[in-house]
Amino acid sequence: MQRLKPEHLRIENRKTLLRSNAPEPVVGASGDIELHDTTQSEVADVFEAARSQGFQEGLALADIEITKRVSEIQSELTAIHDKSITELNNTISGMKALMCSMDNAVIEHSKAAHVMSIEVAYAATTKILGKLHLDKTLINELCASLSSEYGNDVTKLSLCESDRKLVELTNFNYKVDIDQRLKPGQCILETKSGFYNCGIDVRLDSIKNELLKSLLENVD
Repeated sequence: MQRLKPEHLRIENRKTLLRSNAPEPVVGASGDIELHDTTQSEVADVFEAARSQGFQEGLALADIEITKRVSEIQSELTAIHDKSITELNNTISGMKALMCSMDNAVIEHSKAAHVMSIEVAYAATTKILGKLHLDKTLINELCASLSSEYGNDVTKLSLCESDRKLVELTNFNYKVDIDQRLKPGQCILETKSGFYNCGIDVRLDSIKNELLKSLLENVD
């Protein structure tokens, strides 16, 4: 039996041989297969579409990554800002507390300084009076002060016997008597308007009371 070849086969009522409908490739002089111009254009379009799609997808991914990174940076900056604000508020609170304690310390120091100044003033006054008493000039200073203070209204000054001996009568234009009831430093001043206890003890108590009054006003 003889085997039939394709080229010998024919379809009924047609005179063409059975063969593939695909276009035959064009073989060039070099033997390579050359694509038609339309095929090359389609390939180029495919590559261009792929490149464009890849570029767009890359931009989208980059945009997502940038947005994510920006959000992370914003979160970090917000955390740093909040921490800084908290530290600043703590520092301000600490400074306020320090200033308050300093104000209290200044007030207490001021009170202590005022008390000390009063004590020093009183001690200095007592020391000066004591020195004048030792010099036996205290009673003369007192009489001179009374003469200057009351002027011509003074009619008589009463002293104890020991102080009477220390008074220089030539310095005064009024009578000086002895009163046995009086102690050294004490004196009774008689004026046209009445009698006044003007002794050293009375004046020293007056000074002390004024100093204590000033002390209480400043302590409160």
